[in-house]
Amino acid sequence: MTYQTHMAGAVCLMLLTAYHQQLPPDMTLLSVPLAALGGILPDLDHPDSFISHHTGVFADFIQLFTKHRGALHTPLFWLIPSVVLYYFVPYGNIWVPPLFIGILSHILLDALNPQGVPVLWPLWRRKIHILRIPTRSTGEMFVYVPLLTLAAAGTVLTAGRWITGAIFAGNG
Repeated sequence: MTYQTHMAGAVCLMLLTAYHQQLPPDMTLLSVPLAALGGILPDLDHPDSFISHHTGVFADFIQLFTKHRGALHTPLFWLIPSVVLYYFVPYGNIWVPPLFIGILSHILLDALNPQGVPVLWPLWRRKIHILRIPTRSTGEMFVYVPLLTLAAAGTVLTAGRWITGAIFAGNG
């Protein structure tokens, strides 16, 4: 999947999570860009990815130790650093969950690709694929367009809730 599909999917999953967890609109709007960033982080292992082109030497360093759709494409790889950052870094409880949600979205979307993802690595190295939708294909467009539409609509509705809540809070 392309970075656009990954970002749209991450935003959708974050908005769904925020709705389910009844996050206030301001926290939801803060979480959306963090989830979008999380949605592209696993592709640090791909030399031609959007995030690799924008992180330079850092991505080059990561790529010395990983291959594409390897360790960075498994939830277990991200779980330990996420827990450590959540508990031991200032405000980790605010910014780590959206990043992790974006990462999970990325892994799920890549499971729709023929190459699949090693979801249970290092316990099980077999790559899982749910569907066989090639990157940059018409099939991906059938995934991307609805995700983008839902992400945009959800973000606008959340911003509207935040704005109206701020207006009416001032008139109380």
